[in-house]
Amino acid sequence: MLFSGAVPEAQRRELVDAITDELAVLGVAVIPSKAELWKVLSEAPPGEDGRISGVALVEGVAPAPSKDGWIEWTRDFFSSDFVVDEKTGAIDYRERTGDPSVREGELIARVWPPEPGQNGRDVFGNRIPVDTPKTLRVRCGTNVKVSENGIEFHAVRSGRVRYSRLVLSVDPIYIVDGNVGLASGNIDHTGAVFVEGDVEAEARIRADGDVEVRGIVEGADIDAGGSLLVRRGITGGGHHRIKAGGRVQVRFLVETDIEAGDDVVVESETVNSTVFTRGSFIMPGGRLVGGSVVAQGSIRVKQAGSEGLVRTRLAIELDPALARAIGEKEAEINRIRDSLTKIKGTLSDLKRKKSVLSDNAREALRQLAGNIDDMRSTLETLESEREELLAHLHGRGRPQIIIQTVAYPETVFDIYTHRVRLRETLLGPVRAVVGKNGIEFQPIALRAVHGSPR
Repeated sequence: MLFSGAVPEAQRRELVDAITDELAVLGVAVIPSKAELWKVLSEAPPGEDGRISGVALVEGVAPAPSKDGWIEWTRDFFSSDFVVDEKTGAIDYRERTGDPSVREGELIARVWPPEPGQNGRDVFGNRIPVDTPKTLRVRCGTNVKVSENGIEFHAVRSGRVRYSRLVLSVDPIYIVDGNVGLASGNIDHTGAVFVEGDVEAEARIRADGDVEVRGIVEGADIDAGGSLLVRRGITGGGHHRIKAGGRVQVRFLVETDIEAGDDVVVESETVNSTVFTRGSFIMPGGRLVGGSVVAQGSIRVKQAGSEGLVRTRLAIELDPALARAIGEKEAEINRIRDSLTKIKGTLSDLKRKKSVLSDNAREALRQLAGNIDDMRSTLETLESEREELLAHLHGRGRPQIIIQTVAYPETVFDIYTHRVRLRETLLGPVRAVVGKNGIEFQPIALRAVHGSPR
């Protein structure tokens, strides 16, 4: 509680008595002594008018917030940031700061238990509760083991780390010394695949983990459960398709059909290709001509369309699958909570009658108590999974399409339910966002184009 007003020495006793009485009337739990009150008042610096203002007479106990369980990585395995030359500031789009490779026996991560907070109390003695901390329930996937204390996660074999939906895995690496084609046959591997050469026409690669190709992919099919890195480019055509559960990074795309679960990064150009990504599309140094790019994050390109007025579509859409998954998790959480409430009511009734229960009824009572513990554990897991889905949804930031230099006529901008089709050349750098009247084009500083892709 705060005090503001004049503090005359001559009326010291009367002022302190009045404050003490008022605090008692208000119901303050612990009232300071009169000596303590006068000390606080007399030591407060007065203002220009000789009065003091906002002096704390009584304070409660602030709550110490709880800390949810968290994962501590031993190093950077997953960063998708590019390596930047410290002297020139140039970005190397071929190198990432994260390194997913691990050796057998290496400590990958520690998963720490939640830390409960401390309830506080207000000046009236009322409890200020803190939230119950959540447990992070990370599970071991392939080639990962957890220590007896349940905290440290180690690699069982050498490979590449993969972390998805609270499951931590290490994918074994299958290395192809040359090309993937007639000589090698198609590749179907449960881990990661590394190709030293090219992926030839009509070839196929399917991998549960990451796929990395040193050369070019030409008229082939790739299905990667993790990320896809192609050092050169991808040319498609026909019925061929490229799919990755994670990030896609490539030098160029020509007549390629791509679906990615995370960002798609292209260094030079995308021509007559169809790209769908649940992350962002990033091509700050090249041109996008023909075809379409649909992202659920943001879109960033240097040039869109061409002087030949080639129809080119840039679209940002909501993720219906993610929204549906969140809804399904919430429905299951509510179902379990309702069941818990009913079981607790039944258990309470049985406990009141415990003295007259039969042996079979007592056994049923014990089973009910065990069911409650199992359901609580399931509920915590579902809540953690729901929070992870929400983090993915909110982590995509504000929907925007950034044009660094120019967008030509016949370029189409779609953001959710809004559409603009350019009739004239649009000079950049500009940002397309949704405003009060639909899609608006806002000028931006050039340096903003080179910032974070999200």
